[in-house]
Amino acid sequence: MVGLGVIGRNLLLNMADYGFSVAGYDKDQAKVETKIEYNKTIEALQRRQDEARAKLDELKTSGDEAWEDLKTGAEKAWGEVKTAFNSAASKFK
Repeated sequence: MVGLGVIGRNLLLNMADYGFSVAGYDKDQAKVETKIEYNKTIEALQRRQDEARAKLDELKTSGDEAWEDLKTGAEKAWGEVKTAFNSAASKFK
C-alpha cells in the first residue's frame, strides 16, 4: 500500500487482521517508524495476554495448594500487560 493516511492505514490493518501479509509505504518516515513500533507493541501485548489466559486456564484446573503460585503469576502477568499498554498508549497521544 502506498500512502498510510487514515484510509490506507485502516485498509492495511484490516487485511493484516485477516492474516494477509501487508507492506506499506509513506513519504513521512516518522509515520512509518511509529507504525512499526505500534505493531511491535501490539504483538507484545497479545503475547502477554495469551500468557495471562494460560495462567487463568491453569488456575481453573489447579488445586488449592497451587493457588498462591498461580495468583502471583497472574498478578505479575497482568502487571506486565498493564505496563506495556500504558507505555504504548503514551507513545500515541
